[in-house]
Amino acid sequence: MIEHIMLSEWRKFRGWSVLEFFLTQPSAQVHIKQFARALDISPQTSNYYLRLYEAEGLLLAEPIGNLVRFRLDNSLPLARELKRSYVCMLLHESGFTREFIRLNPATRCLLIHGSHASGDFTEKSDICLLVVTDGGEIDTHPLELLETRFNTQPALHKFTTAEWETLMKTDSQFLESVLCNHILLYGKTVPELPVKPENLEKPAADVPIARGKPDYVYLEE
Repeated sequence: MIEHIMLSEWRKFRGWSVLEFFLTQPSAQVHIKQFARALDISPQTSNYYLRLYEAEGLLLAEPIGNLVRFRLDNSLPLARELKRSYVCMLLHESGFTREFIRLNPATRCLLIHGSHASGDFTEKSDICLLVVTDGGEIDTHPLELLETRFNTQPALHKFTTAEWETLMKTDSQFLESVLCNHILLYGKTVPELPVKPENLEKPAADVPIARGKPDYVYLEE
């Protein structure tokens, strides 16, 4: 298996180690000295980077008694995108996708969905995967690579091509959630959902509509 060392090199940089702590523990609240002990860095280094990320808006600082506790602002779009990117980094480092496809050559599509795809995950979130195959048994041994990286038991939803095509014809909430929120790891682009009436809204009166264009615009959630 190919050895990936990108994250190992990045971890030599204290600023990345500080950020990675919050990406892996999005609910954590730490004060400066506590954080210094956790990362085995000096209180000065801890203070510098916690304050830096606070100034950038990534961290929130909350006074509690004589201490100031820092936590990731999970509502920030940048924080969610960093978490999504970090998921992709861990997947790349683990070699999961390559190994899964090697052991399951009938795979047509492999993706992550749920909170790890949206960037809303916490330490307790399961990592959810979906695979569409041409049939046959699925070798799940590669999932062990994810258990180590994400410290959680991966959940794998399996569909044959025929089952997936049948599901696509239904009004399944599960299907809609997957198609609207996923990270494609392997395969062709997942088919898009048809536009539903509730996702249509007339444009504002002061927005001109080009000739020949429909009277409705699709609003992405």
